[in-house]
Amino acid sequence: MDEEKRLKSQLRGKLWFYVESIIKRELPDDVKYTSKFVNTLMELVYQQICEVGGDLEAFAAHAGRNVVTSEDMLLRTRKNKDLQDFLKLRLLELRESNPARESKR
Repeated sequence: MDEEKRLKSQLRGKLWFYVESIIKRELPDDVKYTSKFVNTLMELVYQQICEVGGDLEAFAAHAGRNVVTSEDMLLRTRKNKDLQDFLKLRLLELRESNPARESKR
């Protein structure tokens, strides 16, 4: 259990760093923000990651698999057509650039 706590703490720390770097990059220089804002946004992102991860694991388990696949992610995004189309396009690009990585089903 200590390992899990350590990993969650590391993830939150790295997430904080990336969320803050995105805020700095996207906001105009004259816009000020607090560490409480960064922390709140980071927690929102963390909770979203946990929710999506749980859904992906459930989809894989329902299909009798122990490994999450791209099909699970496409199923998760089924209600957001634009995101699903973007992911399909990106997946196609990845498969074309590296055909050796395609699954052997």
